[in-house]
Amino acid sequence: MNPRRTIPAVLAVLLLSSLTLAQQDVPFLESPDSVVEAMLELGQVSDEDVVFDLGSGDGRIVIAAARAGARGVGIEIEADLVELSRTNATEAGVAERVEFIEQDFFESDVSEATVLMMYLWPQVNRRLAPMLVEQLAPGTRVVSHRYKIQGWREERRIKVEGRPIYLYIVPDSPFR
Repeated sequence: MNPRRTIPAVLAVLLLSSLTLAQQDVPFLESPDSVVEAMLELGQVSDEDVVFDLGSGDGRIVIAAARAGARGVGIEIEADLVELSRTNATEAGVAERVEFIEQDFFESDVSEATVLMMYLWPQVNRRLAPMLVEQLAPGTRVVSHRYKIQGWREERRIKVEGRPIYLYIVPDSPFR
């Protein structure tokens, strides 16, 4: 084995791996139905809401919100999961109340949301927080499964099956 060739090859693999991780900040992790229902309840989702789910996976939160009468928008970077979400929405009979967008949520416009749902890693929440403050209207409810939004004041926290769920309300003035 020639070390002069091996080292650049290993570095190239590491670089490509880090680029792949940057493209997919959070892998798809299913939220149990009990957690989904608790998130909707904590966010007080009603038929007057537009519920956005960042990293919407198989669409279960958006579909559950639509079943509760809300309009839903799922933002998901993985094309296969977007297609699965659309199929799931059709099978659930709520396709006309939901939209699934194949997009990086860091590049999304979420300003229409009255409720925003997320199950993202803490470092992703931290990166996302300034965008949310900029785009979301005061009074928008933000519900985070498992991980806090650092620097934000939680309004309420519950636990379902040992999993914390946090409720935040976007304030009238920016967070400090």
